Amino acid sequence: MFNFYNKNEDFQSEVKTLPVQNQASKYQDLNPRQLMIMEQISIVGELTPKQLQKLIPDVSTRTIRRDMDVLCEKKLVSQRGSTKSTYYKYLNK
Repeated sequence: MFNFYNKNEDFQSEVKTLPVQNQASKYQDLNPRQLMIMEQISIVGELTPKQLQKLIPDVSTRTIRRDMDVLCEKKLVSQRGSTKSTYYKYLNK
């Protein structure tokens, strides 16, 4: 199980815990940031780059983009839209 903050644009809620069930092989090569992203996106369904930056404020937007590229390549999330309308959608498989 992983602990993380469920951040919304307006407020921070309490720490939530979500088990990564029956998908260990998909998640085993992910770094801690990518795991945090996967936990959050599995709850909310989709995230924008702005929301990702608020979730992980201590890393650059480029690093977040590289992390999201990895998650897209692994087919865990899909990228929708482009430039300012980009968002990432959880692929529940």
